[in-house]
Amino acid sequence: MHRLMVMRYTLALLLIALAGGGGAWWWLDDYLTAPLGVPADGYVLDVVRGSSLTGVTDELA
Repeated sequence: MHRLMVMRYTLALLLIALAGGGGAWWWLDDYLTAPLGVPADGYVLDVVRGSSLTGVTDELA
């Protein structure tokens, strides 16, 4: 009984997320197809050893 309720709520949440518009679907597709450790939008941050946090934030800006 408990397992059935959990499955129902999980399915309901998934349907709500997917019905939330095309943006939710495209985000999920990007998230699932991106290699591990690589941002889905293609940005790469190259941090050099010994670089300061200020330099990293400047590069992100």
